[in-house]
Amino acid sequence: MIIDTNYTTDDSPALRNPERGIYSASDPNVGTHTIVPEWLWLHDVCMEELTWKGLNDPRTTKKLNEYAQQLEKWRADGVKVLFRPRYDKPNTNNPNLPSDCEISGTPVFHAKTMDLQRNHIDAVAAMLGDYRDVIAYIQAGYLGRWGEWNTENDNIPQAPFLYNKAERAQIIDHILSTYADHGIKQHVELRRPVFMQEVLDRNPIANVGFHQDCFMSNDSDGGTYSNFSDSPANIDEHDDDKLNAEWKKRAQSFTAERSFGGETCPLSSPPNPPRWHSCSNMRSEPATFHMNYLNIDWADNVVSTWEAGGCYDEIRSRLGYRFEVTRVEYTPTVAPGQNFTVSVDILNSGWARLHKHRDAQLVLRKGSTTHVYPLSNGATETWKPGTTTQISVTDTAPPTGTYELRLTIPDPDAPTRILYAVKLASQRCGVNIFDASTAENDLGISMTVQ
Repeated sequence: MIIDTNYTTDDSPALRNPERGIYSASDPNVGTHTIVPEWLWLHDVCMEELTWKGLNDPRTTKKLNEYAQQLEKWRADGVKVLFRPRYDKPNTNNPNLPSDCEISGTPVFHAKTMDLQRNHIDAVAAMLGDYRDVIAYIQAGYLGRWGEWNTENDNIPQAPFLYNKAERAQIIDHILSTYADHGIKQHVELRRPVFMQEVLDRNPIANVGFHQDCFMSNDSDGGTYSNFSDSPANIDEHDDDKLNAEWKKRAQSFTAERSFGGETCPLSSPPNPPRWHSCSNMRSEPATFHMNYLNIDWADNVVSTWEAGGCYDEIRSRLGYRFEVTRVEYTPTVAPGQNFTVSVDILNSGWARLHKHRDAQLVLRKGSTTHVYPLSNGATETWKPGTTTQISVTDTAPPTGTYELRLTIPDPDAPTRILYAVKLASQRCGVNIFDASTAENDLGISMTVQ
């Protein structure tokens, strides 16, 4: 056995990897952006049944076909989508205007009836099932202003499904079960921890995550860490500071295993700036939430603030997962039919896990001939941030020849799509080890079978 440690960290913040990092609606194709927000606007179909029968099928509702065409574009561009269905109106002077739907004369932020709401969820789930590879993260959507489950109390009439605990439970449970039926494994993210707690109290293994659209802004982060009207999961605490602290603590616990991302917002309590203004805070707090993705558009001057403080590159690098190979132990020479062993140490230096299931595989390559082997501990979602995981294989050697040792982490929903494969943040001889022609990470060593 030979040990090789001739690897250095690729600390470039521009290293592109799927399902992690900065996102931007205004500048979706620059630098490390592999996530784009692509909202599904349903404001004008809130009183219609929706149907998905496939792209360009005449039975498919025009709204969903148009959205799928946009997903086709993003797939071709090699990026993935942050998905949220919503019923407010886009491209108006007031983007928070409710949909064209009314209940008892009041415009609402959801479908007109519960039957229609379930129909919309069913049709959207069928569409997403056909585009699982293009979806990076899913925010639950459907209810309330911005589709964030966050309509204020004085606007209860504009989101009656949200303010009825039985109806909102029906909706989120139907989302979770229907998405699962279509093979969608991404966590379904909710805006407030109290809503996550409601779901987990009913089903402790529910596939829910967390998104926070006023991250590090004020004590409650725009109401994120508050109780909610008549919620069975409310915390019995009347001190706002203690309530905020408890919900924040629970959110940090939830995100150790579940996806999390969002955006900052410009809220502040003069003369104190929001917490995200401090690079010291930005180097620590996102890590406690295991943050996967972050919007740079909503709050003004986030990039210039972080660049001035010297933390922007670190934020770009550490959002989500960041896998580095640090050590390889391997059999350099073996006879045909005899066993060989390869062990690889992988450090996750990012803030979070890679939440979508992927299996790392060893590839033995001789020209265009490859032999692929599964690895123990190869399920990448188990590679915790800040830890090193050893992955290994012992197997029978292939036919005679000299084989390059490579590591590949493909997207299970698009295994041949190179832009969706994971690049290791490792260099050998000053060059990143990812081979963009094969979607393999070339470990720079070889094994001879003779």
